[in-house]
Amino acid sequence: MGFPKTLDWSPTKQQESLDQLYLFVVNECAASINWYYQKKRSQRMLGFLLRLGAILAVAVAGLIPLIGELLKRNDKLWLSPAWATVALALAGLLIAIDRFGDYTSG
Repeated sequence: MGFPKTLDWSPTKQQESLDQLYLFVVNECAASINWYYQKKRSQRMLGFLLRLGAILAVAVAGLIPLIGELLKRNDKLWLSPAWATVALALAGLLIAIDRFGDYTSG
């Protein structure tokens, strides 16, 4: 529904024109509110996934040295603890994306 094209401001038609204008404004407001809530929902989900990824990356970073020690063969590490640093860097990157993208603000 677009802007009303048949507005007549003569004294006998003023109320009808105001009613048409009022309905137009109410419909536009409702459409704007619906757009905002749709956008907010998708941003909130993306923020949740970014934070979940960061939590998992930190957990993996904590487990990497333990797994490396447990799976050591002939005093040689199977999994280098340096990979824990990579996992922590990934967690930091995910939080930075969330922070600068403003996905979980407020």
